[in-house]
Amino acid sequence: MKSFGLLFGLLALLVMLPSCDKDDEDPFDLDPGSFTLIISGDYEASFDGSAIFNEVTDPDTGDKGFAIYLVSHGGDNSSLVMAAGGGRPGQGTYDIVRLDDEDLDDPEEIVIDPGKFVAWFREDPAAAMKLFLSESGSVTIYESATTGITGGFEFAAKGIDTSDPETVLNVVISGEFFAMGGGFDQF
Repeated sequence: MKSFGLLFGLLALLVMLPSCDKDDEDPFDLDPGSFTLIISGDYEASFDGSAIFNEVTDPDTGDKGFAIYLVSHGGDNSSLVMAAGGGRPGQGTYDIVRLDDEDLDDPEEIVIDPGKFVAWFREDPAAAMKLFLSESGSVTIYESATTGITGGFEFAAKGIDTSDPETVLNVVISGEFFAMGGGFDQF
């Protein structure tokens, strides 16, 4: 099990991403550096926007972490983070496992097994925020290179709407991404 406090600290600092130019050779007709996402179930919405990924190494332990960060173009700072233990994954299908809400109280202490992902989605419009945490599902990496990663994902999640925090929302979050590699500090 690995701890990736540095990774989550970097993710917390990222606010917005630039859009990218169209590439007619991409695998799902997505722009490089972009994503599409659909939420269905007790809450329904769709988003598109910018996608990046990054690998980090914890300077204290040498443990490697990896994250795909998707942020919407809607101006509402909606974002999905899919984080994994063990560095950049190769081609294949990986489990998305349960993320407890207590883990978000201290993101620097989140522990992720190598080869597993956790995910959380936050929609933060001017009204009430919605937060969904992964329960189970998978992410499939189709292409994995230091400059770009393509793939798709689908996972069940539970969450809340802060305007009605007593009601638990059950949703499925799915989508595709063409994430570009690079450090979060470039944004």
